[in-house]
Amino acid sequence: MEQRAIKGELAHLYGDCRDPTKRSGVGCTKAKQSRVREREGVGMARKGLKYEDIIMAAVALVEEKGFSNFSLRELAGKLGVQPSSLYNHVGGIQELNMAVGLYGIEQMEHMLMSAIEGRSMAEALLAMATAYRSFARSNPELYEALIELRMNADPNMRAALLRIVKPFFIVFRKEIQDESLVLHLQRSFRSMLHGMVALENTGHMTCSDVDSEESFYFMVNQFIEMVKRGNFNGCQ
Repeated sequence: MEQRAIKGELAHLYGDCRDPTKRSGVGCTKAKQSRVREREGVGMARKGLKYEDIIMAAVALVEEKGFSNFSLRELAGKLGVQPSSLYNHVGGIQELNMAVGLYGIEQMEHMLMSAIEGRSMAEALLAMATAYRSFARSNPELYEALIELRMNADPNMRAALLRIVKPFFIVFRKEIQDESLVLHLQRSFRSMLHGMVALENTGHMTCSDVDSEESFYFMVNQFIEMVKRGNFNGCQ
């Protein structure tokens, strides 16, 4: 996990509240300023906790209990501290949820970028679909945390979420020059992948003897064949 990157993303999301020379970010209230100062001062040292340790414990708890069941009280118990002590280090459950989601972004971005490296468009689409499904199936609660992040909530969060969209643009631009068509295709492909893994993760692909993995690759390969043929009526 690139903890510094995640801390940097959260610093953007919380404005200048973490900058002791400014303290002027949107929503940087006196209470939040106090928590930031405590986080930067003796509070962290007194408990012997590190911000990165808290986030990793939160990630582990989300995977264990589920994203919807995650609470500060349980996190404090896992770390062996009082719930109130966590406020010396984090701003609250919203910040933790963001940090867990950002961790998911880091992991998925790495998997997708590794999958497409050195491959043609068709090969990359298949590899990227496999990586996407593997991540979502192996880390269902972390995937939910990532999906729960709101694209329109904050411009910095939007930029963070676009990091897992970027690989799709890279792949389609390998052989397609029409930017509007690239946009349509990446939206379609991402929707297909998310829809399938969401149904798999919630048990909606178990009512037949046909394995859902077989259906997944049928869907992906049909899409790839359509892209290779280039028959996009009304898009060009």
